[in-house]
Amino acid sequence: ALKIEFNIGPVYANASALPNTSGCAPFTVTFVNTSTNGIGFFWDFGDGSTYSGVTPPPHTFVAPGVYTLTLKGSPAIRFTIVR
Repeated sequence: ALKIEFNIGPVYANASALPNTSGCAPFTVTFVNTSTNGIGFFWDFGDGSTYSGVTPPPHTFVAPGVYTLTLKGSPAIRFTIVR
């Protein structure tokens, strides 16, 4: 008999912003993905722009405002085949 064991760890989605998180529009921010246990990521910049991938290119906020970044991660799935 063949047995497959799956280990799906939790994703801890986290990001930091460089050079900082406030400035005058247009304002360009470089986001750094500091997440753990993820393989696929979806970024929502809160201004109608999104990105799918590990690390987005620098993002420019063109209008003044307060924006909330949302980062979602897909878990890495590890499996072991046992005979």
